[in-house]
Amino acid sequence: MTASLARTQITPMDWTLLTRTPEAKGVLRLLEESHDRGHRAVIVDTLDLSLRLGEGEPALLHQGVPLRTELVHPRFGPPLQATGVAWLRQLELLGVPTLNDSTGLVLARDKLASLQALHAVGLPVPRSAALASAGQLEAVLESVGGPPVVLKRLSSWKGTGVILADTPAAARSMIEALTDWSEPLLVQRYVAEAERRDRRVLVAGGRVLAAMERSAPDDDFRTNASRGGPTREVTLDSEVAGLCVKAVESLGLALGGVDLIEATDGPLVLEVNASPGFAHLEAATGRNLAGELLDVFQERIDQA
Repeated sequence: MTASLARTQITPMDWTLLTRTPEAKGVLRLLEESHDRGHRAVIVDTLDLSLRLGEGEPALLHQGVPLRTELVHPRFGPPLQATGVAWLRQLELLGVPTLNDSTGLVLARDKLASLQALHAVGLPVPRSAALASAGQLEAVLESVGGPPVVLKRLSSWKGTGVILADTPAAARSMIEALTDWSEPLLVQRYVAEAERRDRRVLVAGGRVLAAMERSAPDDDFRTNASRGGPTREVTLDSEVAGLCVKAVESLGLALGGVDLIEATDGPLVLEVNASPGFAHLEAATGRNLAGELLDVFQERIDQA
């Protein structure tokens, strides 16, 4: 029995989802479960907010009216990160609990900074390097073991800005097309032994809620479920589950989707998604993950 179904008493709560995609399956599931539990859930478009400072009471305004809520769940992508983070910081200053705070979200969204943070606490990550000019390519390729390598923009999202290069010439050509050098480019060893599979692990409230294995579609190396690859539920042993919880907490997050890849010497943490979807996980596992996430929302409110 899942944690959400085991609850004998549910306290109605008033929470807000900050998003530009109200039609997303995960959003609809949270709304459905909230309705069934008697919660008041409000969807707020990131672009319908404004901020007030200076004279008068500081506030985050929704269509001109101060936003009043017990908890905010931020679910916006990198295209609106600067705006969303500004709103989250204001909420934090006002004492409104947020599921993930602005600091953790910014750290998780930067692929290089988050890898540095994960490595600093002893978590296993792929052999990685970063370069700020094509002139450093030869040294960087050597440091990660040579091609094939995976090239990533630091703010890549849903598999965009992620390219596999099989040769040094291909890497150079792709680097020139991929970046304007306004930020470093991440270069990682391609873990061929993973056979184009990884695991997505949903962590919330200091515990693993569910995990699935994702396989890349036949015409791609990226395993994002949104790209059509097959998924199946997997069970984690306690060591790997603990590794995932540590990865999320080391980035200052309460909710995170951990991507693991299996190398010869054991699992490696590819990244931690700070706004993870869970619809594919619900489908793969048959679990009521919307309900379990709402349990975590209530815990955050109780702790505030």
